[in-house]
Amino acid sequence: MPDLKKCRILVTPTSFAKNDSSLRSDLEKQVKEVKYNTAGRPLTSDELLELIPGCDGYIAGLDDINRAVIAAADRLKVIARYGVGVDNVDLLAARQRGIVVTNTPGANAGAVAELTIGLMLALARDLPAAVQATKSGGWPRWKGLALEGKTTGLIGFGAVGQQVARRLRCFHCTILAYDPLVTTAPVELAEVQLLPLDEVTRRADFLSLHCPLTPDTRGMVGAGFPRAICTFVRKGTAFSPVFWLPNRIWGPLLSGVRRGGFCGGGGVGVPATSTCGAAGAPACAGAEPSSTIPKTIIPTPTRIGRTRRTSGLRTMAFI
Repeated sequence: MPDLKKCRILVTPTSFAKNDSSLRSDLEKQVKEVKYNTAGRPLTSDELLELIPGCDGYIAGLDDINRAVIAAADRLKVIARYGVGVDNVDLLAARQRGIVVTNTPGANAGAVAELTIGLMLALARDLPAAVQATKSGGWPRWKGLALEGKTTGLIGFGAVGQQVARRLRCFHCTILAYDPLVTTAPVELAEVQLLPLDEVTRRADFLSLHCPLTPDTRGMVGAGFPRAICTFVRKGTAFSPVFWLPNRIWGPLLSGVRRGGFCGGGGVGVPATSTCGAAGAPACAGAEPSSTIPKTIIPTPTRIGRTRRTSGLRTMAFI
């Protein structure tokens, strides 16, 4: 066990200790030195190259931790991701250097699931367009959809997907799920039907995508993927072409799919003329001016899993 009083720690998540300053002071008491990210955003690999040498531990945000950064980490023992995804870390390079990579799975699953349900309800009732119309002096009398009793499909049935399923039971939904890594549903979710991907997309009235970016899922939503995945609320016999309801979609998952009129919530905002996941195409909110986003869209930033509670849980998970 290394002597923590001799260790230097690099901390880069922009949300670290924002809601609880004691997290910062507690960490500083335990180690020799803590270096912080002062840029207010995820760091580039070039920026990390200046900070990582001499560090024994690294509490990482969404920085670009590529092979060059790993090679420059002359003392690094562990990279603790302050979140779930590790696709921004060169895992092979870390393994070759004997650097342990950890994350905090499930810490924000409940928060993401809550907002997922909120977006389902908002989309089903056309709330974005209704709010805009009312603010403009109108009084629309549109008919929305009810979530109660509908068939919902979950693409990915890990921590977040299971939390979404637990909440959907309150709406008496028929819940379908696809996940190649899950063979049986947990006992408390025995009513969830695990089915092939094409059957889930064919039968669902609502779809929600909860997949990490891995070599197996990269580009999974492409030209050969069912059209249904591009739209998440079924109206009549077809899915509406203006809705996109993920919890957080990674742009590369959408390789080969043009957005057309639908928008990515949870961090994806790719211009309609770009191909999601294509080389050089942006994969984060803000890629398109808000004035050009249709009123029926609910774009969200990549903070949907952050609440005061989850920030503390993520910190405790890696400490």
